[in-house]
Amino acid sequence: MFCVAPFEGWPEQTRSNQQLLNQSARMIAGLSLASYRRLARAEALDAAARYLGEFGQNTPTPSEGPLVVTSHQPELFHNGVWIKAFGASRLAQRLEGCSLNVLIDTDLLSSTVVPIPTGTVGATLLSFTPFDASGPEVPYEERTVLDEKTFSRFGETVAKQLGSLVEKPLIQEFWRRVVHHGKRTDRIGERFAAGRRDLERTMDCANLEVPLSRLCRTNSFGRLAAEMILRAPEVARTHNRLLLEYRRLNHIKSRHHPFPDLAIEKDRVEVPLWCWSGKRPQRKHLVVRTTEDAIELLAESEVVATLPKAGDIGELAEAIAKLKGIKLRPRAILTTLFLRLGLADFFIHGIGGGKYDELTDAFLEEFWGVEPPHFGILSGTNLLPAASQLGPDPRQELSARLRDMTWNPDRFLDDLFLEREPISSWIERKYELMEQSDGTRHERRARYREFRQLNDQLRPFIQSEIDDLKERLDQLSERRQGDEALRSREFPFCLHPRGSIDKLSLALDARLVPAAS
Repeated sequence: MFCVAPFEGWPEQTRSNQQLLNQSARMIAGLSLASYRRLARAEALDAAARYLGEFGQNTPTPSEGPLVVTSHQPELFHNGVWIKAFGASRLAQRLEGCSLNVLIDTDLLSSTVVPIPTGTVGATLLSFTPFDASGPEVPYEERTVLDEKTFSRFGETVAKQLGSLVEKPLIQEFWRRVVHHGKRTDRIGERFAAGRRDLERTMDCANLEVPLSRLCRTNSFGRLAAEMILRAPEVARTHNRLLLEYRRLNHIKSRHHPFPDLAIEKDRVEVPLWCWSGKRPQRKHLVVRTTEDAIELLAESEVVATLPKAGDIGELAEAIAKLKGIKLRPRAILTTLFLRLGLADFFIHGIGGGKYDELTDAFLEEFWGVEPPHFGILSGTNLLPAASQLGPDPRQELSARLRDMTWNPDRFLDDLFLEREPISSWIERKYELMEQSDGTRHERRARYREFRQLNDQLRPFIQSEIDDLKERLDQLSERRQGDEALRSREFPFCLHPRGSIDKLSLALDARLVPAAS
């Protein structure tokens, strides 16, 4: 298990965040930060309760205590991601608060294929198995199941492929639940998430959960989007300046890492929002152009909406809420800003998100003058149990033998050859050269060339053995690719037995001491 900032200290950091944020008079999205957070929290908890109700799932009763938040795409992620849900739940329980997981369904579903290990230990192969037909690369929010037959059979197919590699994997139990929720939604991400929540309820992990797209319908998010639009030039300049400094400090040369600059071109300014429509669900960068009497919203170069020039953020937020057919969604940095600033008393990142949140902290301080709240980073590594059965790689010994045969073929010659001429003379000359170490640079080079020439002359006498060894190495390499894959932490949680996540969960319980009353 990996966490940044001692896990045992998270309860105290949560209380510190509450004091910092919930009493702040700083203005955010047209409201004091304290007022904005009350609004955002109330809207998020209501949206989460409604959302879970749609799936017939019990809703944990929200409390007035701290709100612990985490987030991830609604995908088939590995256990190192899943542990964040358990961390949020455990921390909220200790603090007598509640926990919320936000499904980042505004990100793209880029592949419908999952690598599945098949065969046996020592002869493992990877099968790239689809859970749906391939389709356009669109956000999870828009991605529906295209091939129900393939989708419904995925769990059974995977269980057969795993065979004896994994004893009692979660896949069949999980997939029955996923398919069951197909009666309620045709969205792939929502089905995955609903099936996973069912499992979590059997593991003492009962988080509230809501898609980010639902939160984007709230007034609190509308206000934040409105501030980004009204202050577009300042937002872009601050964003780009901080991004430049981040790249400098981290020695990053790419202008696209961790994400690109916001474009500023004459009267057009890009803001950290996505824009798309239900009819054309491909994400586009949102660009703002302000005229004398209106604010134009462009999906990159195409005008998609015209808003009245509002007197304040609240009026513009109301106008945004009335837009028909146009969806505004936060990009990476704005997503984290919204969740950490508006909702969370404590936010739990994975490793990747925690790194680029250095930028989020800097933006909070420079743009709003808000001291960044503490956050946690939590991840873990679970390998499939079969990985522990892998022995040493036989290719290492064979590769060393191949190198020796290449550079010292005389060591592998049959005794019958050793006394033949000119072979015996070549070998004798090799040893003479090996004993010579002095000489000019020219003499050393000449000696090296002669040494290689002698090896080239000797090697054909063992070429058949070299070819056999290369063929054996090729065969082993093909077989070992799957075996090496067993050492990956990236396999989806549903390929593991229940005990894998139980181990990580128990490690959390051991690390997180009860909060002092």
